[in-house]
Amino acid sequence: MRTSEEAVRDYLRARETGDLALLDEVVAPGFTHRMRGVQEDRDTLFARVAQAASLYADMHHEIEVLLTTGVQVVCQYRFRARHVEPLPLSGSLAELCGATQIPAAGGTVEMTGMFIAVVRDGQLQSGAGEFDALGLLLQLRAQGRPDPGRPADG
Repeated sequence: MRTSEEAVRDYLRARETGDLALLDEVVAPGFTHRMRGVQEDRDTLFARVAQAASLYADMHHEIEVLLTTGVQVVCQYRFRARHVEPLPLSGSLAELCGATQIPAAGGTVEMTGMFIAVVRDGQLQSGAGEFDALGLLLQLRAQGRPDPGRPADG
């Protein structure tokens, strides 16, 4: 059985590679995740991981801090990847940018994030996290994207 630390490392590896079989191993059937005030279930997580695998190439999570206290794991990371497909926007991000997508230019993006996971029996049971969405949007703009205040789709 995986330790809590191994489960989190495998979780990040599955996200980097889009390996849904590995994700299935490390995420419990009743998994829930809270990010930016929104509760997500396991199916939503799998859809986001599959989407990220198409949007980004050369994904890597550099773990900066990893603390475990029995069943809880706190992870602070730095994410790097090349943005290779248009990034769909919805909700508050679409409103902020005034667009439904940001075109890809192949540039490298980097952002920081953190999450707290509850791990039992080698599987993530639940999690809560945040990442620097504004920093990501500013990088995309700096790489020649349309002004976030104007529509990107024409």
